[in-house]
Parts: sequence; structure tokens; C-alpha cells
Amino acid sequence: MRRGRPIKYPRPPNCPHIDRKEHANGVCYQCSSNINNQRKREKKLEEGGTGEPSPAKRRRKTSISSDGMGMPSHPGLSGYVELNVGGKIFATTFATLTREISLLSLYVSGGAGTENLVAYDKEGRIFIDRDPTHFRWLLNYLRDGYLVTIPSQLQHRLEILHEARYYRLDNLASIIAAPSQYQQPHPYVTQLAAQVLAANAAVQMQQAQAQAQVQAQSRVQVDQEKPSFLTVRPSTRGLFYLCDGKWSSLFPDKNWNTIAVNFEDASDEVSFWSILVNFHPTQDGQLVPSLSSRQELCRCKLDVGMTAKTMIDISHLMDPNSEMQYSPLAEGEFWWEPSQSQYPQLYGRFWRDDVMHLGPLDFLRTEPE
Repeated sequence: MRRGRPIKYPRPPNCPHIDRKEHANGVCYQCSSNINNQRKREKKLEEGGTGEPSPAKRRRKTSISSDGMGMPSHPGLSGYVELNVGGKIFATTFATLTREISLLSLYVSGGAGTENLVAYDKEGRIFIDRDPTHFRWLLNYLRDGYLVTIPSQLQHRLEILHEARYYRLDNLASIIAAPSQYQQPHPYVTQLAAQVLAANAAVQMQQAQAQAQVQAQSRVQVDQEKPSFLTVRPSTRGLFYLCDGKWSSLFPDKNWNTIAVNFEDASDEVSFWSILVNFHPTQDGQLVPSLSSRQELCRCKLDVGMTAKTMIDISHLMDPNSEMQYSPLAEGEFWWEPSQSQYPQLYGRFWRDDVMHLGPLDFLRTEPE
């Protein structure tokens, strides 16, 4: 073999390496500069082309470029990485995939011993023979460092847990297995929750204001339809009585019967009566009340407004020698309610301590028209 002067290969353009041992056939093994590609671009420019590689070649070069030894180059310069997971393309960055030490970081970093682990599709993308259904959960975890939400269905959580363990994402596997113990709150979740609560409070306040306005309008309408004692006075030609109200329940030592009241004509006084009412059937089957007996108990001052209030005082009827000692005072109140008939309905309420009678008052005429 002839020994002579060693061949000096030309240094590719933009190559900072001076050692000629790094150069062979116009290619630098350290920075992948290729003088042949430069000459091809110059020739294409002379022929009227752009001198830039086609989009398919550019994508292939970005996804996996050769370092001159048939191995994929480090994608950290471009940062853009495309993964083919079970036939579905996912786009992410080198920084995302290498955020944690896992099988994904091993795929893209090109460490020693990965030659037989990494496969590529026809476009030069890294191909992973796995189901792509839950791969987005893995990418979102690597992008943020946590999961904003976790699937509520046990089946989905088990499938994500299986994928996390396959890709050696131990932290994600711990979060999926025990969310309450390992899941950290998203930094925006608290702010978002506060905004949602504020928005809900504002909506509830608006609804409450609208409801209050409707209720106020309805009250005004009812008040306008509802007569008061200032405009309508009860008839003075009979007795108004509470059918189920008994004086004996208000004053236990008295054998008085039904509570009745008579409104004085052109006066703010009212008289209270104990009456006994009997009902007689008519020919058409209706029951007509008739007054069997009556006893006047007291006269009281009537305080007239929208309603009429009074204080019932029977102190003059109390037996000083009685064993039962209680207050001789009771309270009464009267008001009008709209009815379906031509005239409004008079209501009454009578109470003393914790005993109370309330209901509509029936009218029993005692004087002729």
C-alpha cells in the first residue's frame, strides 16, 4: 500500500471545528455541517430555485435529523417535536417531554442504548406503538406539572394509570392512584374558583333583587286591592262571630261560649259578646244560624288603621276568690281580605299568652234593615 501525504478534506461552511479528523466527504461529525448540501443549494439558486428544502424534507429534518452517523440528532435546538402515538400525531416541545425523567425523555434525548427502542414513521417522527386515547393526559401533566382535573370514572383512571406506569411517569401514577394525597392545586384554580363564586354571588344578588321587586309590586297590588278599616267599616246591625273560637279557652274559669264582636256605629269602640248559635236546616238543605243566647262582656277602645286592634279587658268580671289567677287581658285584631263575593271578608284574631284563635268571622244579623 502506497504511503503518502494524508488526504485533507475541505472544511464545511460555518463549521467552527478545525481538526481535519472530524471532516469526511464534506461532512462534520460534530455540528452536522454538510458542504455537499451547501453546494446543492448554490447550484439550485443558479438554476432559478429558492435553494430551500421542500416542506416535507424540512418537517422530516425538524422531527429527526441525521448527525452524520445515522442517529437522530438532539431536537433541543428547534424545540418542536412531533410524536406518532398509535397513528395519531401529537405536537409538543423537547422541554415538555424532558420535564421529568421517563420513557418519553429517553426517546427524544437519544441517550446510549436507545437505538433499538425508538422507531420512526415514514415522515421521520418518533413512533410509539400505544393507544393514543389517554396520551393527552400525559402531555398536559408534563406541560403543567399537575392535572387540573382528574377523571371521575374509575375505568378511565385505571387506563391512565396503566399508561403512566408504562411511560415511567411515577409522579403522575401516584396522583392518579391517590388524588387526595398527591394532587396539588392548580395555581389558577383558586383564582378561577373565586371568580366563579363572585359571579354566582352577583347572579344570586340580582335574582334576589328581582324577586324582591316582584314581591314588592305584588304587595303593592294586593294592598291596593285589599280594603282597610280606614275606608271600609263593618256592619253595625249584627254580630261578627268566630265559629270555632271559644272564650273558655282564653279564660279557663269562665263558662262562656262563642267569641262575638259588635262594632259601634260612628265610634271607635267595640263590644265583645258571648253567644250561643244554633243552626236550622231550610227546605233547600242549607243551614241557617240563629241566635240562641248572648251576653255582653266588655267594651273596648278600637285602634283603627290598616287593621283594627284592641285590648280585651275583663278585669271587672274576675272573681277575686277564684283559685285560678291569670291576666284578665287578651288582644284582638281585625282586618279585611279580598273574597270572590261582592264584599270583602272580615278576619279576626284573638289571643292571650300562648292561646290563639284565628279565622274568618261570620255575620249574624240582630237588628232589622
